[in-house]
Amino acid sequence: MRLISKIVYIVMMFCICQSASAEVLSEYWSYYKRNFISQDGRVIDIQNSSISHSEGQGYGMLLSVFFSDKETFDKLWRWTKDNLQVRKADSLFAWSWGKHFSGKWTVLDYNNASDGDILIAYALCLAGDKWKRQEYIEEAMKIIEVIKNLLVLKIDSSYYVLPAYYGFYRENEIIINPSYYILPAYRVFQAVGKDDFWGKLYGDSVRLLKKLSFGKYGLPPDWIVLKGDTFNFYSERPITFGFEAIRIPLYALMAEESELIKKFKDYIEFIERIDFIPQDFDLKENRFSSHDGLAMHYLLFSFVAKKLGKERLHELLLQRGLKKLETEKNYYSFTISLLVLKAGIK
Repeated sequence: MRLISKIVYIVMMFCICQSASAEVLSEYWSYYKRNFISQDGRVIDIQNSSISHSEGQGYGMLLSVFFSDKETFDKLWRWTKDNLQVRKADSLFAWSWGKHFSGKWTVLDYNNASDGDILIAYALCLAGDKWKRQEYIEEAMKIIEVIKNLLVLKIDSSYYVLPAYYGFYRENEIIINPSYYILPAYRVFQAVGKDDFWGKLYGDSVRLLKKLSFGKYGLPPDWIVLKGDTFNFYSERPITFGFEAIRIPLYALMAEESELIKKFKDYIEFIERIDFIPQDFDLKENRFSSHDGLAMHYLLFSFVAKKLGKERLHELLLQRGLKKLETEKNYYSFTISLLVLKAGIK
C-alpha cells in the first residue's frame, strides 16, 4: 500500500478508533515535510513557481509547534530569518522569495504580508512557551510591536489590520483582506505581552467578520474596501468567497469562536443540498463554481458542520476530504488541511 493511501486508511479509521488520531496526524506531518519543506528550511509553494513566502514559512513554523517538532521549527525559523527578515527599517518579513528573471533565487518583493508576519510571531510565541526558549519570545515581541505600530489603523473607535505596510491605504479608504485576521494569534499576543490592545483588536475583528455578509448565504469576500463606515467589494479582485476567505472559518475554529462559526450555517445547508463543495462562490452573481473543492474545503467544512450539530454531514465531508488527500499535491490545501485536523481532532 502506498504511504499516502496507508495514511488515508488510518485516518478513516479515526471514527472507529480515536486513539489512532495522534499516529495519523504524525504520518501526515512526515508527508508534508518530505513534499513541501526543503532541506534548508524553505516551505515551497509548488503551484506558484516554487516560490516561498512569509505566509508559508509562518504556517510551517506553526505546524512544527503543533507537531512538537523543534528540529523542523528551528530549521524553518533560521531560513526565514536569514532570507526574509531583511527589511532595513523594521522587523517585518519580505513576503515573496523565488527565482528572479536573472536566474538568481532571491527576494522578489520586499513589501510584507501581514498574515505572514502575524503567523511567524504567533508560532514564535507558542514555541517559546512550549520549549521554554526566551529568545523566541523576544524575537516575537519585536515583530508584534511593529505589527501594532505599522500595520494596524484606528478609524473612529475601531482597529483594522492592513494587508501590508505599503499599497492598501488610499485617500478616504482602506483595502482589507479579512482572512488576515488571525484570531487565535491575537489572544496569544495579548497573553504574552500583557497588552490589552490585542484584546481590543480581537473584539473589533470578530465584529467586523460577523458584519461581512454578502450574497445569498451571507458569506465574507476575499477582499473588501472600507470607506467611512461602509464596506464594499474590492472590484480589483474577484468578488468571491474563495481560496482566501475560507481561512475565516478556519481561524474561528482554532479560536473556538462559536458565534462566528454560526455565520456559516446557511452555507453549510447549501452544501448539504448540492452534495459537493465548490471551490469558490461568486458573491455578486450568487453563482457557485463548477470546480469541485480541494481536500481543504471538505475537511474544513466537515468540522464547521460538526460544530453546527450536523454529525452525519461532518462524517461524509470528512471521508471525502481524506480521500482527496490521497492525491493532494497542493501546498496550500495540504497546509490548511493539517491545521483543520489539528483544530478539529482533539
